[in-house]
Amino acid sequence: MAKKITAKMIAKFEKAIKAWKDDGDEEMAPTYVIDRCHLRSALDGLQTGNIKHAKDVISRLDTIVRDQVPTDLYDTLFDAYDK
Repeated sequence: MAKKITAKMIAKFEKAIKAWKDDGDEEMAPTYVIDRCHLRSALDGLQTGNIKHAKDVISRLDTIVRDQVPTDLYDTLFDAYDK
């Protein structure tokens, strides 16, 4: 049976987005804002059932930003929903 995206996975993702903060580098601050916007867009896709949108957004993120997606959620998205 294929894994499903759970409320617990989504809650972990929400928590990771809230924790994704700039490191005090004023030059990089705008980048963190954009990163959070992309992460929230993926989250919105998950919450509304638009899995394709969430996958598209996540697949285009830089690695360090993509690493904010919990592993279980990422694996489920790109394994179970990749067919």
